[in-house]
Amino acid sequence: MADHIVALVPLDEYTSLNEFPPFQDAQAACEGDADLVDPSEATVVKDEETKCEAIELYGRLAEMSIPCRCDLPYLVMQVKDVDRFMSFEVTVVDHEKRIRKLVASNKQSMARVKAYECSMPLTLKKGWNYVCLDLPDLTQRAFGTQYQRTKNV
Repeated sequence: MADHIVALVPLDEYTSLNEFPPFQDAQAACEGDADLVDPSEATVVKDEETKCEAIELYGRLAEMSIPCRCDLPYLVMQVKDVDRFMSFEVTVVDHEKRIRKLVASNKQSMARVKAYECSMPLTLKKGWNYVCLDLPDLTQRAFGTQYQRTKNV
């Protein structure tokens, strides 16, 4: 496996998250559902604590998909608890060339494993949280297979 870092979102101070294509797709999808009783939103906000831009997804249907193709063993994210339910999903490919999903959510309290999906509880403390997933370990424990690469976050 490679021993480097792959950034999934823009890291330089000159690129706005508003210009990030997965964010633009999420925003367009939410705007397309604006006529619903419970509309969703995707916005870029300036976080008071970090003084940096952050992407905020709000509503049951708000989602952002970041395609990637990397074999790095860890997924590291900064996630802010804003007293709402949230989840994220990582799609991986294993040595059997099967697509598996790892889902973490603060809405559930027990882990559930199916043939191609593992959902796990996510415990967040108030404010910003450092989340680091060991993808080879999770793939092995959940499915009994060897992690090969990440397909989508």
